[in-house]
Amino acid sequence: MSPSTEFTRGHRLILELSLLIGIGLLLILPSIGTRDLWLPDEPRYAQVAREMVLSGNYLVPHLNGEIYPEKPPLFFWLSALLQQLGFGVNAGRLVSGTALIGTILLTRFMTSQFTSARAGLLAGVILATTYLFGWIGRLGVLDLPLCFFTTLSALALLRARNSPRWIVVSFAALALGVLTKGPVALLFWLTLALSLTIATPRGPRVLRSRNGLFGIFVFCAILAAWLIPACLYGGAEYTETILLKQSAGRVMKSFAHLKPWHYYLVRIPIVTFPWCVLLPGVALWQLREWKKKKQEDDAFQSTNEASRSFLSPRILLVWLLLSLIVFSLISGKRERYLTPLLPPLAILLTVYLEQALSRSGHSPLKERPFVLLRGACGLLGLAGASLILVAAAWPWVGSFITQSRGLGDVSPDSLSPVQLALSFSLGAGILCLSLFALHRKTRTRMERLPWILASQMILISIVFDVVATPTMNDLKSPRLVAIEAMALLKNSGAKEIALFPQDYAGAFNLYLGRIALPVLQDADSLGTFLEAKEPRVVIARRDSIEYFGGLPEIPMRMLSAGRIGRRQMVFLVNDRVPKRDEPRTATQDIEVPHD
Repeated sequence: MSPSTEFTRGHRLILELSLLIGIGLLLILPSIGTRDLWLPDEPRYAQVAREMVLSGNYLVPHLNGEIYPEKPPLFFWLSALLQQLGFGVNAGRLVSGTALIGTILLTRFMTSQFTSARAGLLAGVILATTYLFGWIGRLGVLDLPLCFFTTLSALALLRARNSPRWIVVSFAALALGVLTKGPVALLFWLTLALSLTIATPRGPRVLRSRNGLFGIFVFCAILAAWLIPACLYGGAEYTETILLKQSAGRVMKSFAHLKPWHYYLVRIPIVTFPWCVLLPGVALWQLREWKKKKQEDDAFQSTNEASRSFLSPRILLVWLLLSLIVFSLISGKRERYLTPLLPPLAILLTVYLEQALSRSGHSPLKERPFVLLRGACGLLGLAGASLILVAAAWPWVGSFITQSRGLGDVSPDSLSPVQLALSFSLGAGILCLSLFALHRKTRTRMERLPWILASQMILISIVFDVVATPTMNDLKSPRLVAIEAMALLKNSGAKEIALFPQDYAGAFNLYLGRIALPVLQDADSLGTFLEAKEPRVVIARRDSIEYFGGLPEIPMRMLSAGRIGRRQMVFLVNDRVPKRDEPRTATQDIEVPHD
């Protein structure tokens, strides 16, 4: 290999990595600067990390001054570290965003190592522009860090078949995944190991080797280093919750997010948009290959003879299907739980496109995927045209939304001229890309279509962050209600403030700057709290008052506090709070419902 060839390859690698990192930054940075932390998870996780910093207790997470046994600590450790470095409430989102970029790069390396360099770049772009992946990467939640560690563990497991020492890396990454979100990380690893056993003649024999045993030891040691002292500190209740309720409890009969078995089947087209248009083609392609009983390395062309059996379409498909079956059997379901499946799906779609490009002639297997991509580009073009129309007619559109949906915050004045101009321009760009995809000359250069579709998704992402997100922010964030609560406390001289009930424990702690807020569980405890002789305030959901059958017969008033989403929030104050000291937005009393 000549020095010039090595330089060219190194230069290409730097350009590819720079492109993928740039796409990742375009997905995460605009969101950080245009919104607060959104309910329900972001403020809660930020408060857990904040309490770690303030208390100095990094062993067991705490929320609202009490032990928080719902999640392991790794995500909170990283968020707390960034908070100490000065990143504040954005720390969790930076952890998630860094994991997003890292997962894109891991997917690129996994694909290029087992197929081709060109396929690696395309797989990274497909993953980055998949709806669910880009959306979860904006949120300061645990799913993207989990996805990063499961992808790293999978890559190391595949590498271990050539270099057995990589199995230790696989088990170490797996342990970090468990420390991020619990035993769910094991499911993705086990389904891959089972897929290798089913789809290839040799199973993952490396697991039975000396390196495999050492990897298991490393896995257990990493978990035990935290779990044993944490359980000793937290006690029997904490141990039962973290080991049983958060794993077996969610599998058998979930206490949260209980959904039917077919929930994910219905959501797959949404979470994989816009690349979901390729899924029927992938199914037909693999069905045809299986009917012909071909060997798995006949399904696509690869220059690496040894790697074909490592990451073939068959292994990817079995891995995805097994994981989907397992997660469909678990009672607790959310769309974001499928995030770790998106990297192998992006690789499978890339292999499908690569094998279509490698075929000669005009066979259906060659043309079908690009017909589907052209249709997706046209669909996004309609979205671009809609953006142009909405931006041009926003005064009328804003008034219509306000009147028809009852959302007073979405008014004709809620978007600035700069936002409208940007929406118009980006909508025009999306529409032009769609017209380019439908142009006759583009049909002869089918390899351009995935890049056009990815570019449209990036533009839509920017529009969402810069235009839609600021408009939705006040409806998704508790910050404005917290500001009004602080004004009410200051003006009335009240020292005590409580929550009724605990739905937003953590969210208001964060924005009120308090570690612990009393949580009132029923109308009796509410009455006891407000019967005090000093001024007191309660932040409550109005529908919770109706749920508990009204309020106790004690002197109190209900003041308007605003909305969080479609839930109306109110302040309940006792008669020690003077009426003249009501906060700025609480202009009138509301009738108090009683039994």
